[in-house]
Amino acid sequence: MARKFLDQMTAWMVGFAGAGALYGAGYGLYTLGLKSATNKQNDKIARLLAEDSAASHAAPDTDDKDSEHGTEHHSAPGKNGHSAKSNEPVQPLVSPDVLEWSYNGSTGPNKWGSLDKAYATCGTGKNQSPVDISATYTDSKSLPISFFYSPARIKLENTGHSLKGSFSTLANHISVDGERFDLVYFQMRSPAEHRLQDGTLVFELQLVHRTDSDKTAIISVLFNAGETNKALAEVFNKMPEVRGAELGDLLSFDPMAVLPKKKAFYTYSGSLTEPPCTEGVIWLVMQTQLELSPTQSGKFLSVIGKNARPIQSINSRRIKLVPR
Repeated sequence: MARKFLDQMTAWMVGFAGAGALYGAGYGLYTLGLKSATNKQNDKIARLLAEDSAASHAAPDTDDKDSEHGTEHHSAPGKNGHSAKSNEPVQPLVSPDVLEWSYNGSTGPNKWGSLDKAYATCGTGKNQSPVDISATYTDSKSLPISFFYSPARIKLENTGHSLKGSFSTLANHISVDGERFDLVYFQMRSPAEHRLQDGTLVFELQLVHRTDSDKTAIISVLFNAGETNKALAEVFNKMPEVRGAELGDLLSFDPMAVLPKKKAFYTYSGSLTEPPCTEGVIWLVMQTQLELSPTQSGKFLSVIGKNARPIQSINSRRIKLVPR
């Protein structure tokens, strides 16, 4: 009985030893195979890197080179039968930062048109903005316009190219010749982009409006150096100082408070003043300037820097003054 038990134990031990040997041999073959595959993969990667390096050295260097003349103001929404609309995401009017552009050097305004085919209009367009209004306007015309503005909440953002305030709803809007344009956002420029009789001004506020069919109208307010602008005080106090940063809290902003009391304006057909420089924009540039303190404009320049596109050729366009 004991002898039979010992014989069985011996057989089991021999079996286990054989299995271990087979496992060891199999693992060795697996390791050798893996090492061989890894070496082949490394050789392939090295070959691709070498080919890519050769191609990049062979590529050419492309571096550098509402009476007839009246204006009506209404509270928004309600009095004109319009209700507030949610400011849902829309196709941006300006380019995203994935394609970098700037206001100087090899990515500055005179290079925008060659940075990307999406920006080609910046270099080839015939109706570009901004323009020198003082040397070109000769006509006056009537253009019925009504303002439906009330205080609203905005999201303040440092885009790296400008300070932008996006409205949380589309309650605020204007009516231009009977067509509704919703106030989507505002952005700021320093120095001013448009030029009047007084030469270059220190600052420009651009209120960007759009229709449901993606037409664009921009109201431009120009500023001289002077007293502190109370309507913009909270914006300058809370402006994010880091590129790409947004203010966590929504601010209250009254667009009517940043317009001059006398609302005569110059109007012409132009473009966005930054890439992609889309044309067909209705510009409404207020004739009367407001004031901005050196402290306010200085803070903007210290955070954003100069961000004005140079004056563009007027070509065959006519700028018209709409009196008020």
